[in-house]
Amino acid sequence: MITNDNNIIISCSLQSSNSPAKYITVTNKGNYTASFNLSYKVGKRLYNDRSPKFAPGKSYMILYDAKASSLTLSAYCYDASDHSKLICKKKSSKPFTKCLSLGGTLPKPNCSEVSCSPINSIPPELPPQNPCCCSCCCCCCPKIFN
Repeated sequence: MITNDNNIIISCSLQSSNSPAKYITVTNKGNYTASFNLSYKVGKRLYNDRSPKFAPGKSYMILYDAKASSLTLSAYCYDASDHSKLICKKKSSKPFTKCLSLGGTLPKPNCSEVSCSPINSIPPELPPQNPCCCSCCCCCCPKIFN
């Protein structure tokens, strides 16, 4: 995970070297703690990327392989007892770049698609996997955003 000046926390999966990437950004504008997960396939392999729980005013981004298929994006809110409630679920057979805004209150949360502000003018690419890296991508991802 990486955090930048805009309080966006970024996570990426390194399925293949130099593969073009898509991304999902969720911003929590609600009055609750939120999280989301993205499940998808690349070839025959299934991936399930989860965000941590994040507070109101924070955003989280997941980068994933542009060759993904069978995508399911689910966003959740949490009450004081840490029980989750599904806010929205979106499915697609093809990869997409989406930005979602979560809003409302715990009794009545909502989810809307918003326009994505560009990270860079160049579409993101997943960096080549470094042989010194373990399964975590923290040492490799900053190259995307510098």
